[in-house]
Amino acid sequence: MGVKLRDKHLTVSIIPARGNSKEIKNKNIIDLCGKPLISYVLETCLDCDEIDLVVVTSDSSEILSLVSSLFQDKVKCIKRPDSLATDSSVSEDALVHALCQLSSEGIFPQRAIFVQATSPLTTSYDLSRLLIKLNQYDSCAFYVEDYGFFFNEDDMKVARLPRQERLPRYREAGNAWSFHVDGFLREKTRLFGKMGLCKIDYPRNLEIDTDSDLTLIKYILEANKL
Repeated sequence: MGVKLRDKHLTVSIIPARGNSKEIKNKNIIDLCGKPLISYVLETCLDCDEIDLVVVTSDSSEILSLVSSLFQDKVKCIKRPDSLATDSSVSEDALVHALCQLSSEGIFPQRAIFVQATSPLTTSYDLSRLLIKLNQYDSCAFYVEDYGFFFNEDDMKVARLPRQERLPRYREAGNAWSFHVDGFLREKTRLFGKMGLCKIDYPRNLEIDTDSDLTLIKYILEANKL
């Protein structure tokens, strides 16, 4: 495993990839335009200058074997206990387990970025921007601007202003979150302390949860020859 140490400041990307997906069977390794879905974010992480070590954590031996065969020693694979990969498991538990495994091997990252395997349109530039914000914040997330109306708000009951005169709301995008590891291990949540926001534009914010999402992203990739 070729870990690049940069002045003792180690940054790790962690990609949780549960094997027992429900909506789309074997979603994390399903074929998307000729390669497994998870390959897109792994290539993006490996191409990001701010990331020193790329980790995949999974309960699935099939996923880990595929990642190892495709990326060899470029990506570190961690076997996650089945108890941390149930329908009710939270990603934070998988992240804690991965960081503990790394520390048992003498690897102590100062910064981490949790990247979703199901966001293949995310770019290395996006990840760089999210990590650089940790120079000023404890944790950071992507957001998209939302100009919509919400039924539990009073603005539903008044005359509608034109879009250009409305202020957008910031809706969290599920591509990735960055944080300082010591704070994350203390709080056990991906966002804490002084939080920074990083805008990401459509369609790079898209995630694959359903067959319709898969069809749309496949079309985007093919149309842009990505």
